[in-house]
Amino acid sequence: MKMMAKVIYFDGLSGAGKTTQINWLLQFLESENKTYRLVREKEFQPFAKQLMQWKNSSENSLRAFDSVRQLARARGEMHAKHLIPLLARCDFVIFDRCVYTSAIYHSYYDHQLQDILKVNYENGIIRPTIGILFLCSVDTALNRIRLRNRPIVSLPLSFTEITSFLNFSHRQYSELLKYDSSICRIDTEFSKHQIFNTIKPLLDL
Repeated sequence: MKMMAKVIYFDGLSGAGKTTQINWLLQFLESENKTYRLVREKEFQPFAKQLMQWKNSSENSLRAFDSVRQLARARGEMHAKHLIPLLARCDFVIFDRCVYTSAIYHSYYDHQLQDILKVNYENGIIRPTIGILFLCSVDTALNRIRLRNRPIVSLPLSFTEITSFLNFSHRQYSELLKYDSSICRIDTEFSKHQIFNTIKPLLDL
């Protein structure tokens, strides 16, 4: 199979501006007559079912590394069935969150980031051409999140616990840069236009 698509992983701290930049990128690609597929992994089976089981698991189960393996196995099967065929059909395959998010949530239960990435890649998930990691200060993220009518994280936490989790996530996302050379960190404290103009050359646009 001819692999022609650039695979872009978009991820980062909740409230850092990822969704805005994805939307701008899609509009730009359309204006340039580029073909793309936007991927949200939780919309595909068997990953969606396994993710729901993970969310409903006990804390003891989540602290066992088998919970990481099960989700990685389901992600690998989903990539093989639904996503790898797209690589010969599109100019860009764009992930709205990916294995990086899983790494942050799994590491919350004391699993090591490098082990989480390794088991996912061993299960055959698509490696990105580039990972775009959006980060801002936690205060900025919280201020932006307050303007949205959506849950902040997929964990049953109080606001104080959510703030603590965002601080944890910020540290872990920064740590991810050590283990995956394809990741590029984007500071989103700047204007939306400045951020987008930083992203475009990274994607050769």
